[in-house]
Formats: sequence, C-alpha cells, structure tokens
Amino acid sequence: MYVDLFLDSGAYAAWRRNETLDIYRYIDYIKRNNEYIDYYVNMDVIPGTYGYTPSKQEVDESAKKSYENLQIMKKEGLHPIPVFHQGEDFNWLKRLLSDGEDYVGVSPAEDMMGWRGISPHLWMDSVFTLLTDTEGSPLIRTHGFGVTKHSLLIRYPWASCDSTSWTMIANYGKIIVPCYVNNKPQYLRQPLIVHVSNVTSREGNKWGNSKNKQKEQVGHMSPIEQSFVRNFVENECNKSMTEVKYDDCARRHCLITYYKNLCESLGDNVKFKHRVKI
Repeated sequence: MYVDLFLDSGAYAAWRRNETLDIYRYIDYIKRNNEYIDYYVNMDVIPGTYGYTPSKQEVDESAKKSYENLQIMKKEGLHPIPVFHQGEDFNWLKRLLSDGEDYVGVSPAEDMMGWRGISPHLWMDSVFTLLTDTEGSPLIRTHGFGVTKHSLLIRYPWASCDSTSWTMIANYGKIIVPCYVNNKPQYLRQPLIVHVSNVTSREGNKWGNSKNKQKEQVGHMSPIEQSFVRNFVENECNKSMTEVKYDDCARRHCLITYYKNLCESLGDNVKFKHRVKI
C-alpha cells in the first residue's frame, strides 16, 4: 500500500528541548531523500521558551525568521509548506497567499491560548475566513498541526492533519468510538472517548483524572453506549473486547480505523460556515 510521506522539520520538538536546528542540514537531508518524501515543512521558528507565554516582539521576530527560512529553502530549489502560527500577525498569512503558496500549515497552540485572550476556535475561524471563498470552499490546501479533535476536523476543510494525541489515547487505555443510529456508525456526530482497559490515566493529566476515567469506563456506560463500543470494536475494527483491553496496538488499530472512516465520511464536502470579520 502506498502512502504519502509528510516530513516535519522537528522545530517544535527542538523548541521544547531548547535546541537549535541547522536549516542547511535539513535542506541537505531533503535533497538526499527527495524521492521518498512527498511533502516537507518549512523550518519554522517557534517564539519564546517552552513553558512561558511569548511576548509580541518574540512572536513577530519568530514569524520574520520563519519567513526568511522559507525563502532560503525556496532558493535551494525546494518547495516547503510554510506554517502560520497562532498569535502571529495575519499580514504574514496574507503574504503567503500573495506569494502564491498553495499549501500552508496552520498551527493552533495550546500554550498560546491565553495570549491576548485568543482561543483556537476563534483564531481558526479568522484563518479560514482568509483561506476559503464565500461559499466556504478552500482556496488552498491546509495542514493542521496538532489537530485531530473531532470538532476541529469537521469544522474546517483540511487537506491533512496530524497530532500525537491519538496515540497517547491508546497509551492510557482508551479508544474513540462513533455514535450509532440504527446500528450504523455516524462519524460526523460527536464520538465517545472510552476507557477499555485497566490502564490508569495520570492524575490531573489532560487525558482525564480518575473521576473522569470512571465515567468513561466501558463497564460504567449505559447498555446502549456499551453496544456502540462492541459494534465498533468487533464489526468495524475486527478486534475483540479482550484484545483492546490488554493490547495497546489493538487500541491503536481501532483509533486508526476511526480516523480513516471519519476522513471517508468527511470526503471533500466540508464547507467553512463561520466567517468572521478580520
């Protein structure tokens, strides 16, 4: 089976470790492996220091440096995907559009949520007001960094998305299960996040504290909700409840199945319907 290979620069991981990346080593790696790589991301620069809210000046400086890196890579004959980060001036996104970029990364960041009171939903509504026409159809392709939340996937016309949260869900003993109507899964409806194993979530972790975990345990759900879980695991994923209880690989299989079927349900029909004034 052929799949597109999407290469990230590692800028976010380096930022978290307070490391500096070499753009020319990145360029050389892409050129040496170009036949295997379908898409690759610009070496963007993330503002400030991990764990601290960046200043406006730091955000502006990082956006400028990201744009400079984009031009360096393009001068080397490459066509990277630029990234527009939450908190950056919208003039940078407009500039990317005027440059003729046809694939742009969109990066809503949880650590930026308090910056000037901007929430990811409100911010992305502004982004997609620029990136779609008046009918809500995309003008260019967009990639969502750290975007696999159901409400975000069905609200915006993404070309592609990624995150690590889906695999972390499996680590903590959970799977995502669609709701069922007349014994048919409804992927466009809000899904259930279900604890199917004895794995304990970290107390206070964003995946849920012990009280929330108890509510999500399949054994504490209503008979109807339990039937959703069994139908999905056994009929859609071809796994048994015992497998998903004890095997994190089986849980990942279920999560991949969920997202694959969600993507098929979405198709190319998502229209952005929440335009705002910018």
